[in-house]
Amino acid sequence: MGASAVREHYDEEQAIALVCLVAMINATDRLGVILDDQGGSYVPGDLSTVAG
Repeated sequence: MGASAVREHYDEEQAIALVCLVAMINATDRLGVILDDQGGSYVPGDLSTVAG
């Protein structure tokens, strides 16, 4: 999908936000690989003691 295909569906601000989201997801995935994180291991409520 080229830039022109993206511009057919999104305005400039939305396209920038989309690129930022994709970059953030990519960075998170790479960090998970570095930390050897097992995906899907989060259990709701696990962070309640950290939050306070």
